Amino acid sequence: MDMAQKMMQPDSLLKERAHELFRTVKDAAREADGIEITLTTGQSENLRFGNNELGQSQFGKSRNLSIRLTLDKRQARATTGRLEKSLVEKTVEKALSQARTSPQDPDHLPMLEAQRYHGLDRYHERTLTEPAEQKAAHIGFAIDLARKNGLLASGVLGTNVGNVWILNSVGLEANYKGTNGFYSLTMDADNGNQTGYALSTFADIRELDAGKVAETALERARLNKNQGETLPGKYDVVVDPYAWSETLFFLTVSATAGYAPDFGMRQYKEGRSYLSGRLGEKIMGDNISIEDDAYHPLQTGPSFDGE
Repeated sequence: MDMAQKMMQPDSLLKERAHELFRTVKDAAREADGIEITLTTGQSENLRFGNNELGQSQFGKSRNLSIRLTLDKRQARATTGRLEKSLVEKTVEKALSQARTSPQDPDHLPMLEAQRYHGLDRYHERTLTEPAEQKAAHIGFAIDLARKNGLLASGVLGTNVGNVWILNSVGLEANYKGTNGFYSLTMDADNGNQTGYALSTFADIRELDAGKVAETALERARLNKNQGETLPGKYDVVVDPYAWSETLFFLTVSATAGYAPDFGMRQYKEGRSYLSGRLGEKIMGDNISIEDDAYHPLQTGPSFDGE
């Protein structure tokens, strides 16, 4: 049996653990008028490679308990990766202390009561149990292709399984279990002056076309050569999907503000978003429409979040 399989905790035990932690938080936060916990656990496996050599096989486990408390239209959140009772209680006290001294939120909303979320099937056992030999074969194909073309291949093939449980004091209980993964590949030469990049993400590793990823990175590297300086001016350009994806990321968050969401209501109202004061203004072309769709077939993760 694969190491990840052995170390996966049964769903029933995770549920029991989540309820146990919720009881501990409720007992320690009696003065709060709203209590919410989010328990997140995960296991990941990563194969890293560089300079045409497989370099590292990494296995990791993570867990995080996020506690959100509301107190007279004030709220605070504190987190911990340690789930011992005494440390959970200290985390509760930290959240209470922050809530007591925080200003009242004029946009404060009560916590959600019990909800019915659409079911999502984003757990794929194969992603968890894919043999290391098969993953190494995907990487080996890329390395062989790079060598034949005088390039160096580097990247990561990673897989992850995650669980999320959210509980609050007015009856909300939701959970999610899903898998995801990614294959990131760079081929380069000439000290980085000729570079090609490709990326594939997936929930089911059987969706991964590793050959296509390698061939795409090679194609980009072949095209990305003999660069020259370009004078200032207006140019028609073709933007690669990967470049647009990166641009979209920085449209939705501010790296300078700790990756705060520029699309967030609070950032908008406080004037910290480039969208502030521009409601109703057309800022992009007719060919661009951005939508946040938790149920899109290419989406990963749960259909609910901490808000």
